[in-house]
Amino acid sequence: MKRIQNECEVLVIGGGPGGAMACSNLVQNGIEAVLFEKEKTPLLKVGENVIPHFWKFAELMKVKEKVEKEGFVFKAGGSSCWNGKFRKMKFSDFNYSTLGMHVERDKFDKLLLDHVETQGAKIFYEVKALKVINDKGGVEVEYHDLANDEKGTIKCKYLIDASGQSSLVGLQENLRQYDEAFRFNAYWGYYKGGYYLDANANFVEFGNQLKIKPMTIQSNVGEWGWVWHIIQREFTSLGIIVPKSKRGEYQSFGDNNVKRFESAIRKAPIIKELLTGSELIEDMGIKSIIDYSYQPKKFIVGNCYMVGDAAAFVDPINSAGILMALFSAYSATWAIIRSFKFPNRAEEYKTYYETQMQDRVEFFKLLAYPSEYITDEMIERNRNIVRQMGSSENQLAFTQCTLTNRSKNLNELIGDHIPPILEDLSLEEVLRAAPQR
Repeated sequence: MKRIQNECEVLVIGGGPGGAMACSNLVQNGIEAVLFEKEKTPLLKVGENVIPHFWKFAELMKVKEKVEKEGFVFKAGGSSCWNGKFRKMKFSDFNYSTLGMHVERDKFDKLLLDHVETQGAKIFYEVKALKVINDKGGVEVEYHDLANDEKGTIKCKYLIDASGQSSLVGLQENLRQYDEAFRFNAYWGYYKGGYYLDANANFVEFGNQLKIKPMTIQSNVGEWGWVWHIIQREFTSLGIIVPKSKRGEYQSFGDNNVKRFESAIRKAPIIKELLTGSELIEDMGIKSIIDYSYQPKKFIVGNCYMVGDAAAFVDPINSAGILMALFSAYSATWAIIRSFKFPNRAEEYKTYYETQMQDRVEFFKLLAYPSEYITDEMIERNRNIVRQMGSSENQLAFTQCTLTNRSKNLNELIGDHIPPILEDLSLEEVLRAAPQR
């Protein structure tokens, strides 16, 4: 049995994609990485939609071939039914050699952790970090080894908090700030059977998704929310985003969690047709996240770097959660690796990371906010970020915004010279091919 050591160079808290990315980059650069994951094995969770940007990080981690061989569902693109308009886009139109995926997060996260363990990272499951103490020149972490019911401490030079929304450092230091203009709750569950849409907006029966690639679907509910539909290998993830101001209306849809959820998601166009012949997997439960949009007052405390959801989360509408986790973990480890090499410049590298994260959060806000929330200041702040991105990335971002009626957000920065690539279809035409009840 592995024993937890008393000291290490870098401790990573959390076994999601951000934690795995951090460990991989550290050990590949000769830096010792120890990771604590509080669960016995990674859990099924939301964040199942992986966009093609993932693959550049998979190559950096040297895990691309393993992910491809796992057999996750590859997606052809995305579609939306928004305010009565149906639109769709294909990833093949954006020069991506490998498509996006729909993944089961328990299996996806475990694959990444198993891989980084072969690279030399030390992974400890069922170990919960309890408290972080910044000391001069390092960090001390109190933990509980749940499997052996033992408590202890470990010292490290740097800490990476990749603990997700539970954000040990962020909550301990009272750093979290909620976005008052963007207060939403998410509810989701899993279905067996039913249908999905392929790249040509044809209804395809569940069970064919490994042969006929699906599209991710987003469909709005009235003026106040939207539903996602993400088909995976064994089931389909469906969820609904509800503004806190409309929580009372959502609650009125039924007298228990299952009834109100099932009633609410069927109010979204196309979703009720896709659910024909399906069945909610009730023993998987209806899950929720309350007030999911936030960012910290700062991204670093002492020698503790916060990455992914432990740092900030904007909105799931652009499926950027995994991307943000990977980007932030890579950026944090870039700063830490250089801080080991050039310790006299450590504060400079911290400033670099703070700036990178602030800019990235502002950009995701620009992509996610309803257009009426966009200010001139937000547009100006994002000009440099847009200039640094490739034309295909800009075009995909603009297309994604256009799918969900947010084209005004990027029109001034991108629209004049990079038009979106998408196809408008008649909603009535798409629904004519829907399965009969």
